[in-house]
Amino acid sequence: LRYFLLREVPFGQDGDFSKKALIERINANLNNDLGNLLNRLLGMAKKYFNYSLKSTKITAYYSKELEKVHQILDNANSFVPKMQLHKALEELFNIYDFLNKLIAKEEPWVLHKNNESEKLEALLSLIANALLQSSFLLYAFMPKSAMKLASAFRAEITPNNYERFFKAKKLQDMVLQDTEPLFSKMEKIEKAEKAGEASPEKNEKEKKDAKEKAPPKQENYISIEDFKKVEIKVGFIKEAQRIEKSNKLLRLKVDLGENRLRQI
Repeated sequence: LRYFLLREVPFGQDGDFSKKALIERINANLNNDLGNLLNRLLGMAKKYFNYSLKSTKITAYYSKELEKVHQILDNANSFVPKMQLHKALEELFNIYDFLNKLIAKEEPWVLHKNNESEKLEALLSLIANALLQSSFLLYAFMPKSAMKLASAFRAEITPNNYERFFKAKKLQDMVLQDTEPLFSKMEKIEKAEKAGEASPEKNEKEKKDAKEKAPPKQENYISIEDFKKVEIKVGFIKEAQRIEKSNKLLRLKVDLGENRLRQI
């Protein structure tokens, strides 16, 4: 929900919200673009290199792609001080779109079939480094998801690592590890809600339980017209004294800026 609101609504402005738009945005960006990208990387890293990736050949095979990744990261980060958070997220997720398209273009399974293991390792290492670097910017918007993303590369979100991985953009040799899925498809929530709608007895019981637990209704409200007549003042308590034979009451002398003290 936080991702959706920050992505869809410019900071300080009004925006529209709908459940349909929320589900589409989460499934498309979070689950498909980022979540599936990490899953594909982990699967290929395990299958082809037993999770261990060296970064020494990235610049030899993918220098332009690496430059593109760093350019997108810098562009995304530049929007944060301007409080243009929707643009920062939009640019950040361009990295994941770019990396997914790079996989489709390079076809790692073909590289493996053709025994181009050096180029294949460079490709997977590029993707791993890009995802790790992106996690430090993602942390500002989705801290828990960013920490799970970084954990796949055995890294933590810390100030020192921010300087090392994000600002310096130092390429790392990595030993990856499996992690729990970053996101779940929202259709599961839809199914759960439909299941609830299909059980009227359960819904009726929940309504009855909620009604029994509800606090008693208070009737002593004043009308809005009476409220408009209320004069609210801020005062400074100058003195407070206990009232004899009372454990709860105090006699207060309050300064309301009227050149005299009021006693309450």
